[in-house]
Amino acid sequence: MVGVNSIKYMLMILLLAGLLTPSEVWAQLQVQPARNAIGINESLRVEIILEEGDPDSLDLTPLERNFEIVARARGSQVNIINGSMSKINTWSLRLLPRHSGELTLPELCAASSCSEPVVIEVSDAPATPDDAEVILEHGSVPQQVYVGQQILYTVRLLFRTPLQQAFLEAPEPQGVDAEVIRLGEDKRRETYRGGWRYDVIERTYAIIPAQSGTLHIPPVSMEAQIEDRRAGSQRGRRGSLFEPFGTRSQRMLQRTAAAQIEVEPPAHTQHPWLPAQELKLHDSWEENPPQLRVGEPATRTISVDAQGTSAQQLSELPLEVPSEFKLYPDQAERENLQEEDNLISARLRQSAAIVPREAGAFTLPGITLHWWDLRAQRWSTARIEPREVKVLPAERASQEAPPATTPPAGKPDGNNKPLAYSPNAPEALKKGADDKVPRPAATSVTAHSPSPSTRDHVWVGMAGLCALGWLVTFVMWWRTRKRLKSLRMSKSETAFATNGAKKRSSIEEDLLKAAQHHDAESARHLLHQWAAIQYPTSPTPLDSLCNEGGMQHQKALRQLDDALYSANPERWNGEELAAAIYTCSPGKSGKVRKGDVRGKDGEALPPLYPRA
Repeated sequence: MVGVNSIKYMLMILLLAGLLTPSEVWAQLQVQPARNAIGINESLRVEIILEEGDPDSLDLTPLERNFEIVARARGSQVNIINGSMSKINTWSLRLLPRHSGELTLPELCAASSCSEPVVIEVSDAPATPDDAEVILEHGSVPQQVYVGQQILYTVRLLFRTPLQQAFLEAPEPQGVDAEVIRLGEDKRRETYRGGWRYDVIERTYAIIPAQSGTLHIPPVSMEAQIEDRRAGSQRGRRGSLFEPFGTRSQRMLQRTAAAQIEVEPPAHTQHPWLPAQELKLHDSWEENPPQLRVGEPATRTISVDAQGTSAQQLSELPLEVPSEFKLYPDQAERENLQEEDNLISARLRQSAAIVPREAGAFTLPGITLHWWDLRAQRWSTARIEPREVKVLPAERASQEAPPATTPPAGKPDGNNKPLAYSPNAPEALKKGADDKVPRPAATSVTAHSPSPSTRDHVWVGMAGLCALGWLVTFVMWWRTRKRLKSLRMSKSETAFATNGAKKRSSIEEDLLKAAQHHDAESARHLLHQWAAIQYPTSPTPLDSLCNEGGMQHQKALRQLDDALYSANPERWNGEELAAAIYTCSPGKSGKVRKGDVRGKDGEALPPLYPRA
């Protein structure tokens, strides 16, 4: 009997213990993906169910290693059956794979329960149904190219439902260094797929690899908001977790397929590598040849137009001229142009000023450029032939005209024109020594020489008054300037005497300490400050200190410079500098004297610290 009662008591205790045990003991967590195989541009719906347990303990961070959570919703449900209550928490996620391959939904934990890992197969080729509302794809790309060859990469967006807030990424090549250039504006058109009419937007890029290897172009993503047409048909049904309030738009994220291209190294040759589909050289002197003269500059422009490559691939051409010319080249200009067939065209412009130094006929050397023809798969040559030019002598700056004089009065020639004086006339005509040669009378010269008028005298008087006024103004300005300068100097000296005494004493004390402790760096720094206080108006205080301080200061400064700046510096002894500074202190003997720094010939030595 006792044994039966003991068993009953034990069962009751266990039952009570089970009722009092927290519900997390029976918590169960399940992760249920809608599919286990998707394409790179498809999203994956995942349901997470937690029976009992704390919903705030669920951590979704491990999912973001392989997937991007583009949408999420959370709900809860409470069930009461026969007085027993249970609570179920549900999460609905839409995940987008970050890359292709076997991706794992990792183990997730909440409360005391953990889910099992699930493997998802993500294919590289996007699976697009025939009736898809939005399609994102790229055009065909070559499987093999050369270094520097242009790759046309076209991204096409097809949609038959309105898009809102659409954003398209640019391609980001990997594996080798490559230049990405967007070509022109987006193109719009219409097309039909599977019986459906689509609006099409095309965006084209030029990708130019700079080195050989495997060029990998990852998927390009497009994110937008689209209208959800299924919402209207489900209006009478229970709302979706993604549209709990019956919204009619949803976030759409599409991706293109990845692409892989092999980049071959340059073809073996002795010429610089330049791949292009077409290349031309142009000389500005071919259409408009200038007229060359000695000493006059003429600009010559050489242009390179290459199709199917970028401007960075074009190297500058060697411009040469004969020794009778001077060449002054300008900086080369590069630019990328877009052709109608989406081919990028590169242009290089080189201009130079050519100045002839001698007259005559000369030959300017030709220009040759070797390039790889991508269409013919062979080397081709573009050439500008040598050019014959003729250089004319320099023109005189001015032409000397023979001086003209006043003709004699009343002596016309046979054509009723007055006689003109000629520099080639006989000497007798110039000097008047030959009596047979007629000479103009003095009265005739006087008659043709007008005397100054009263009006001229007025202008001369006014000019003199103006000059006198300017002179008086200048004198007054000069005197005022000197007075202001003396006042400023007086104020400056007063301020220096009042406020500079303490500062000088402090710096001088620190300088003497640095010299006594043989600290060359600190002594040099403090010496600059001390000299600036000693000579506040001098632009080079150390020069003034060296010139006016005598041989003692000059020797001390030379020792300090040797310790700091010589090739084989020795340990500096600051006793010499301390003694020199001490003699300059106020109230000390050995006051600084001017004129002590002299050479052997009695002239002043050059300054130790000349002005820059």
